[in-house]
Amino acid sequence: PWSMTTIIGTAAVSGNQVLATSDDVKPELELEDYRLLYKKLYALSVEFNKSMVLLSEKPSIMANGEINLDGNNTYGIIVDDNSYELLILADSGKISGLDILDAKFCNGDVVEATLKKVDIETGLGIYAVKLSDISDTTQKEYTYSALGSSLSTVLNGTPVVAVGNPLGNGSSVCYGAVTSTDIIAERTD
Repeated sequence: PWSMTTIIGTAAVSGNQVLATSDDVKPELELEDYRLLYKKLYALSVEFNKSMVLLSEKPSIMANGEINLDGNNTYGIIVDDNSYELLILADSGKISGLDILDAKFCNGDVVEATLKKVDIETGLGIYAVKLSDISDTTQKEYTYSALGSSLSTVLNGTPVVAVGNPLGNGSSVCYGAVTSTDIIAERTD
């Protein structure tokens, strides 16, 4: 017994069976498809950046009278507000010892932020900005970040967009995929 496969229109047929239809055939990606994909990823990162705040050391006056603008800084994410303050979660390592900082929002507005508390186990700190100090324009532009769980079922290969400072310079963006989910950190979640 032998069988013959015949291509009819948009389907491959062998005997009485349909082997594949045009819905099963995936077109090759062209350069323009990748450009469109990266434009969409960039647009997504712009939305993510609306929940990012640059926390930095306040400018200081040096002995020679010049203003030092090169203080320590880190990016944080807006996680909540308590009806009085906007709460920002950030790595406190780069700005440790600083209780009063500048908080720069996605639109460039800068207001004062204060340290509320640091978790010594994780090194994460909560910083607060008075809602009354934030302009109406900025209040309309920022968004809140939803935090995930380290116990989630993220699979290797899941696409990710890293915003903030993933490359060591401000406002950088990286695209990639989860490469490992089996590393265990002994930390409180």
